Amino acid sequence: MAAISIVIPLFNKQEAIAATLDSVLAQSFKDFELIIVDDGSTDKSRSIIDSYNDKRMQYHYKVNGGVSSARNFGVPVSNGNFILFLDADDRLTSDCLEVLWALHLKYPSADVLTGNHVSIAIDGSQRKICRGRSEKMITNPEKYFWEWKFMPRTGSSMFRRERVIQVNGFDERISIFEDLEFDLKLMNCCTYAYSPKVVYEHYEQYSELSINPKPIDKYFPYYIKIQDQNFYHRLILYSVTNSAYYKFKSFNNVSACTLLKETILDQHTVLRYIHWFYSRYIACVRKLSNR
Repeated sequence: MAAISIVIPLFNKQEAIAATLDSVLAQSFKDFELIIVDDGSTDKSRSIIDSYNDKRMQYHYKVNGGVSSARNFGVPVSNGNFILFLDADDRLTSDCLEVLWALHLKYPSADVLTGNHVSIAIDGSQRKICRGRSEKMITNPEKYFWEWKFMPRTGSSMFRRERVIQVNGFDERISIFEDLEFDLKLMNCCTYAYSPKVVYEHYEQYSELSINPKPIDKYFPYYIKIQDQNFYHRLILYSVTNSAYYKFKSFNNVSACTLLKETILDQHTVLRYIHWFYSRYIACVRKLSNR
């Protein structure tokens, strides 16, 4: 049985999947299995996968159901005690699993082991995402997340298998900000260890947020209700709703913008002001740190 299961949901990524697979197979830590869940691809992705010959790879085909459905499909067919979900158009650094496994050995009680990551723009410029500079156990994950000190997104984190099952995996209704919905569920029951080392590369050119938006019911904010959550949880929910609002606004989707404003954005004045102030504070911090 492999120590780590890497699950890749795949849908029509022929232009990117080879580089993603190469980044996995080049890992310095070798005790892993790679599970590719093809979510109904119609391009040449399958033929690219068939060109590889590595006994650690598994290929599974299913009828299209969305990225959350594909990730959930990969859980019961995997064997590792920890699972890392990697998108088919992003890449791991060569020491990603080594860094995360070292965290596990140092902090064996942690349910989620997570590292830093970079976002790579179309022009090739890179932006480091997490502001946290020291390795540590995270005692207040929602606070640290809100402050951008760590961000346990799928490609940069490995999750204890039993916890993934406990929270019922990903919400299959959602395909945009679905990883945040997953993260927030885990923050209610998990302990975290963080490393400032970069372990994952996200490529913006393939991001679904850079193309025409999907229907609003595919977005996490469509299902959000800000009620009895703790302070930082509510701030995170407000922030992701605000992001969705401006994305729909850029595409002139008036009905979606109206819905988000009426149900959340205009209902929480205090959160609006805190979000406004903090967003500008973070922008200033990033600008100064890049000098």
